[in-house]
Amino acid sequence: MTLPLAITNRYDRTVGWTANTGGTRWLTLDRSKGILQAREQQTIYLTVNASSLVSGDYPASLTFTPEVEDTKLEGVQFPVELHVHFTPFGDNGPKAPIVRPNHLDFGATNNRLPLQFVNPTNQIETGQVDWTLNTGGVSWLNLESNAGILQRGKSQKVNVMVDRSTLPAAVGPYTTNLLLTFTFHPAILGREPTSIPIPVTMTVP
Repeated sequence: MTLPLAITNRYDRTVGWTANTGGTRWLTLDRSKGILQAREQQTIYLTVNASSLVSGDYPASLTFTPEVEDTKLEGVQFPVELHVHFTPFGDNGPKAPIVRPNHLDFGATNNRLPLQFVNPTNQIETGQVDWTLNTGGVSWLNLESNAGILQRGKSQKVNVMVDRSTLPAAVGPYTTNLLLTFTFHPAILGREPTSIPIPVTMTVP
């Protein structure tokens, strides 16, 4: 099983980062270090391999350590828990809306791409889902709309646009993440908000 994790630089300067799992064998990362430009978001992927584990609960931690101007700052630990059992945990909903596509690539020529999400019909009661979109503060990415309401069984499309005029003329790829957050109604235990990072790439020709 693989899960996405969004990391964000909310400052106006470059920040390096490293991540490690503390030697946990069943937990791996697609990359363990990187550089975040000012206001940039990136997505890393955590993969769990439980094939060699017996039934039980397995705690672990993921540590992120930022680095600014060659100085490492204090690391931040995030708890990770894995439950292994022959009988899967129950999952009777609600399910997060389906997002298409899961990656927006504008290349060097596209200026507008659609993002669509569909609210499954398995929502109980009202089935209403509020949604918000966050660009992470990058100057070159704009949204036709950044919030709305999805009714049960309905779909919605939002146009995502890039503005290359705000960027230097230097050729190169630019990356960020759109953060799409769904909030279910009514708000009860087990129906907490769900956030989905959507990688975005764009090139200045």
